[in-house]
Amino acid sequence: MFFGATDGSRYPIAAIDRYWIDHDAKGETITVQLKDGQGRVTVGPGSIGQVKLAGSTTVSALPGTFYVGIMDDGDVWFVPIIAWVIPLSGPAEPVTASGLHDGVTNQYVILHPNGHVTRQEMDEFDGLRKFLSETSTDATMIENALASAQAAGAVVR
Repeated sequence: MFFGATDGSRYPIAAIDRYWIDHDAKGETITVQLKDGQGRVTVGPGSIGQVKLAGSTTVSALPGTFYVGIMDDGDVWFVPIIAWVIPLSGPAEPVTASGLHDGVTNQYVILHPNGHVTRQEMDEFDGLRKFLSETSTDATMIENALASAQAAGAVVR
């Protein structure tokens, strides 16, 4: 299996010694240190998932764990997280039936089985209602999101 670099080069996954993940407004960038002193390369956007999975461990998620998606128009959706990938570098990554991060590469929000909410490496909230109240002033959107969460089987507090 190979991964692509931003310069168009391709390298075997087995050539990876370690990697670093950087996040910015455009998403994430992964820099790979190659084995045997071959240097460092930046991973191309189409290969980020492959590199993260290389050498990682996957564990099942607790039932009732949800990825929370918030659209620009205020629509909120909930997707069950079925597993966590623990990569060689960086935090655990959520996996849904659609793949790593549910196919989303920017920051994500997790609703845990106990009702606790975390936003990737940033904030923690004591419940979905508190999270939504601190991130939106649209009362209708908040009530609709809470109802959707309950319909999905999530713990709402």
